Amino acid sequence: LNAAVRRIHLQFQQAALIEQLVGSRELNVAIIERHGKPVLLPVSEISFKSFPKGKARIVDYAAKWIQDSFECVNTPRIIPAPLSEAALNAAQTAALQAWHSLGCRDYARVDLRMTANRVWVLETNPNPDISPRDGFVAALDAAGIPFDRFVRDVVEHAARRLHSLGHGSASRAGRSSASRKSAAGRIRPIRPTDLSDILSFLKDTASFRPGELSVAE
Repeated sequence: LNAAVRRIHLQFQQAALIEQLVGSRELNVAIIERHGKPVLLPVSEISFKSFPKGKARIVDYAAKWIQDSFECVNTPRIIPAPLSEAALNAAQTAALQAWHSLGCRDYARVDLRMTANRVWVLETNPNPDISPRDGFVAALDAAGIPFDRFVRDVVEHAARRLHSLGHGSASRAGRSSASRKSAAGRIRPIRPTDLSDILSFLKDTASFRPGELSVAE
């Protein structure tokens, strides 16, 4: 531990954050918003059953990003998670509390660690990855919700918020529901030619640092 702390101090010139490993199971709870209320999708569990004794049962960098690594290959997703009714209720309750406490909207994912009788919230991600192979989309699939429908809902929510704040022009505010649905229906895969528009959107939010914009690009 002392050696690890020293390495952080020397390499990154900052304080070291030490966290206790909690729980023996890792769960993900995806949540979407429908009619102003959060809707829980099927709970997912990361399986560590192939990990040898003594290896920390966590989803680390290798498990997420190095595709051919032992950690990535041996952390399959189980959805719905094999949970007792009590454990399922505990996980869902914790996820909803996190959603409300942080003021989430549209969609989010809450990552949990669990023992037989206790739940810890590791992270609440208000903008989780929605790539086709990611866990959030797997939860949509398990719930029988088409991806296009989910995207339309998010776009419609944003449009309603925009108009409720008075930012829409009179012509936009007066659009019929049918025309809005038609606009939202033009969902397509991303193209290389979209890059400049996407970067422009990100810059206009004034929420991202230059280094983050470089990562996005």
